[in-house]
Amino acid sequence: MRACALDGGRREPDRRGAAVRAGRHARGAPRRALLEGAAVSRLRAKCPDCGTFTAVALGPGYECHACGREFAAGLVRVPRAWGDGGQAIAEAAQLRVPYPEVAVVEEDTLGDQTLALAAELPERPFVLGGCCCTHVGAVEGLAARYDRLALVWVDAHGDLNTPESSPTGNLWGMPLRMILDSGAVDAEDTILIGARNLDPPEEEHIASI
Repeated sequence: MRACALDGGRREPDRRGAAVRAGRHARGAPRRALLEGAAVSRLRAKCPDCGTFTAVALGPGYECHACGREFAAGLVRVPRAWGDGGQAIAEAAQLRVPYPEVAVVEEDTLGDQTLALAAELPERPFVLGGCCCTHVGAVEGLAARYDRLALVWVDAHGDLNTPESSPTGNLWGMPLRMILDSGAVDAEDTILIGARNLDPPEEEHIASI
């Protein structure tokens, strides 16, 4: 997902480029404990058999692309089918992003997360989250600063469902529709790239706009 101002109509300056992480973290935990936790996570992302960084498995049956060891869900891995080419992707996942961290957002509801993200958003945000709903707060925060935004949404799904149209009721199938319905970005200023699995209500919505 990428959003940018179309007309330069900046409303109010904010902090310079920084990263915002949205997720469940121990609120009030010492910084040392958070750093140690991150190191443990990186260590566990290595295959214990061959020491290769593996590029998060969503289910059982994932294999280390270097040695073929199978794992259950929980670690970041490259499927063996990717061959040797997966190693570069796995190593790239370990690269540091040159953005200072300004906030870790942990909220129990999507509404609270959206408000918190919008409030903490730096001038050039880099937002990492567990699902696309994270971007709702990011886009709404940017929309509060600019008169008009362009949005490029890259996803295999449309993310255009509503609670009434969704076949599953999962919120992560609705964030783009939330953004459009909120008026943060106009449909004419939005591009959906990579969608190949649309629900019938999503197709109907696209045809109607």
